Amino acid sequence: MNNTTIYVLAAEEVTPLFLDECRSFLPEQTIKKSSRFHFKKDADIYLLGQLLILRMLRDNNYSLNSLYELKLNEYGKPFIDNKFHFNISHSKDLIVGICTVEGSVGIDIEAVEPVNMEDFKDVLTEQEWLGVTQPLTGIENFYKIWTSKEAVMKADGRGLSIPLKEVNIEKSKIILSAKEWNVKEILINNEYKLHIAADFIIKDLQTQFIRAAGLIPFYNAEQRSI
Repeated sequence: MNNTTIYVLAAEEVTPLFLDECRSFLPEQTIKKSSRFHFKKDADIYLLGQLLILRMLRDNNYSLNSLYELKLNEYGKPFIDNKFHFNISHSKDLIVGICTVEGSVGIDIEAVEPVNMEDFKDVLTEQEWLGVTQPLTGIENFYKIWTSKEAVMKADGRGLSIPLKEVNIEKSKIILSAKEWNVKEILINNEYKLHIAADFIIKDLQTQFIRAAGLIPFYNAEQRSI
């Protein structure tokens, strides 16, 4: 497969029956964590995200039981070893993931919806604030800034523990803690903004749009109603 792959899954295509059958592929602690979500939809999105991780691992020759082998860094980011890198994100009905053996990667997706910019003034730089308050392009600029920064913070491994103002945007690159990150926008549709970040030059990039049945190895969609 390509050096770096993005996966896109539409959660709205998934039925309760499919999720119930998928539980046998997931660790008990994952099932328990999903039961703590207040809303069922959030629990389902979490489970689908774990299944997407399994799909990425399987596509890179890891075992069907590889979810049991995942570890967490001190900031809670999951990893399996120091050779394979992956990250996931979701917004509304889309779940996305990225994986590679080239280096550290992060991904962030957000549905483009109206926001109260004043709520974010304290976490934006002066230049960024000028961009997000433009009459015609403010919303687009906001989501471009937000998803770019979050992708880098997730690739870095420290996530939201990093103050947003410490993530400095410079054209197609972002500087964080004196390290340079390459950032790329991925176009899906006009309803979402999606960025990926990597500590290497992003090339040989492939995007896969997958159906629910494609999450599970050997799942026979013709014999089950999904």
